[in-house]
Amino acid sequence: MWIVEDDYDSEFRYGGRWLLSSLQGLDDAGRVIYVGSLGKMLFPGLRMGYMVVPEHLADKFRTGVAELYREGH
Repeated sequence: MWIVEDDYDSEFRYGGRWLLSSLQGLDDAGRVIYVGSLGKMLFPGLRMGYMVVPEHLADKFRTGVAELYREGH
């Protein structure tokens, strides 16, 4: 089973000094896919996001993105 962690507000802590670790940072089994965006930090209209995937899935995700955004289909 995969866990998709959407850490949409990791940069914003509203109280206290403690930083919470992400699940992806604690994952030793390579089962967490971490997603985030830069909209809240930079500019909401930018619509830029990112994914951190386990290394053994990187080629599959690279191929998937290339197929998704290829021209002429």
